[in-house]
Amino acid sequence: MRAIDKLYLSAFSAQADLVVPPPRNAKSNPELKSKLRFSLSGVHQVLIEDTSKPRVPYFPAKAPLTRRPTASVITHDEKGNLLVTTRTRAITWFTNDKSCQVYTEETDIVSPDDKLLTTYLSNAMTYCTADSSTLQLPPRRTIWSLGRGLSPWIEKIEKTESVPDGRVRIWGDGFFDTGDPGRWELVVEPKASYLVRSARFFSPGAKEPCITMENKGLITSEECQTPESATFF
Repeated sequence: MRAIDKLYLSAFSAQADLVVPPPRNAKSNPELKSKLRFSLSGVHQVLIEDTSKPRVPYFPAKAPLTRRPTASVITHDEKGNLLVTTRTRAITWFTNDKSCQVYTEETDIVSPDDKLLTTYLSNAMTYCTADSSTLQLPPRRTIWSLGRGLSPWIEKIEKTESVPDGRVRIWGDGFFDTGDPGRWELVVEPKASYLVRSARFFSPGAKEPCITMENKGLITSEECQTPESATFF
């Protein structure tokens, strides 16, 4: 796994569709759909995420004010209008010593009778050190969902067992983020270049995983093998 991950992480590119469902406590919110373009070349990584704004009635609507990756944030102004802000483009890139994200947000102002009053754009840029977790999740989520890039986060394999279809289940100690130790549970498909088919990460003492990834299907392009679809939460 480490040798194959090293090969993929040295030079790799992929395109995918991303669907972000609404929060569990705000099911009336629309799901958001994005186009992802991901490229790796040595120490350089680039992730471009273009999100389509939802075109559905907003009233009545309530949503938490916390931001999730690519999700719309819904607030209200003093006139009772909805302010629906969607991050429509985010470009994140990394080198061996720093990371940066440039993003564009569109805010729709919607009246209580569900009419679009106006839309305004804003742009911003965020810089972080390379080991900062602030910008790490989107590219990490992408490469992990493709079944690659997980082996560097496992320090010691504790147990393995065979499962149906020739796959292998692996338990091991490792990290989810720098300074965040825990336990990994992986299902690997050796016949598909050791593609990781599912991954779960448990914090110390936790019974439920804080990270879950599963993928399905198989696409073969020359010597590269990737899944057709994946979920990550």
